[in-house]
Amino acid sequence: MAHLHLAYDLPVLLLVICRNRPTATWAAGPFESRIGNQTSQILRPLVLGPDDLPEITDESTVVRQPALASLAAIAHSEGEKTTATLGVLARGIRSLDRDTATYLRGLLRSGLVGHPQPQLRQP
Repeated sequence: MAHLHLAYDLPVLLLVICRNRPTATWAAGPFESRIGNQTSQILRPLVLGPDDLPEITDESTVVRQPALASLAAIAHSEGEKTTATLGVLARGIRSLDRDTATYLRGLLRSGLVGHPQPQLRQP
């Protein structure tokens, strides 16, 4: 985080997307780096889980808000509507420009490890 801030001279935020409430609660930290009573760093990531993001089930929302739809699909990937949600997401992503669609497919492949993803492949 410090390296990114120094390299780009911009604020840095660690975003963690969790698939369930217990993991989201843990991931919020804080996480301290310390030696004895001297703290050198405290990390408090921004954590979003299924309670924080809406389930997006319509293609028009995917097209209007593709990043939100992708993050929400990851957060809700342990839910009952996962297959339907990923289908809507895949159809919506196909209508986006090539660079955006490619970026979101990569994000989803990383965030959905362990879930079947055949409908997210490029046409």
